[in-house]
Amino acid sequence: PGASRVYMMALSGLTDTAQTRKLQQVLCAVSLYNPGIGYCQGMSYVAAVLLMYVSPPEAFWLLNWMLQDLPNALGSYYTRSMSGVIRDSSLFAHMIGIHLPSLHRHLVRRPAAIHTTCMHVCRQAANHSLTLHDGRHGIHELMYATPWFMTLFTSLPSWSSALRVFDMFFLEGTPAIFRFSMAVLQICEGMAPC
Repeated sequence: PGASRVYMMALSGLTDTAQTRKLQQVLCAVSLYNPGIGYCQGMSYVAAVLLMYVSPPEAFWLLNWMLQDLPNALGSYYTRSMSGVIRDSSLFAHMIGIHLPSLHRHLVRRPAAIHTTCMHVCRQAANHSLTLHDGRHGIHELMYATPWFMTLFTSLPSWSSALRVFDMFFLEGTPAIFRFSMAVLQICEGMAPC
């Protein structure tokens, strides 16, 4: 099948047995090779994109390079504690405050009790109906940064934009994720009343 079809199948959960088997093999091998990291769901998105362009062994080594060896590697994003995502989303929120202060004020309208753990943020979202526009609560940065950072924006509707994120990431590491995230929010800032 064509590359975009395999991509969509891998990301949407549809099954192409051969591609699914390759994806499972790469993810199992990566989790065994990196016991400190293990497996985390966001990895499947990244591995699926790699498998569109390289063989399973090459995808294995490339994913390992992205997790461990690349400057500003992704490994801490996929640990049990998700320490890298928590750290980087907090840093990103600070950057929003500096570069997009109006949007930052709008986003941080939230109860002071929200902590920076995913489980607590999810409970808060379920219990308090966190929305962008209600004026009483804001959106915790983990709510939008987690899927962006952990999947390298593979859920974007623009395939060429998703691939651009990978290109930028290969050149710069995680700073590319910050830059792309900031660009997305700059676009959104013009759309949302702050």
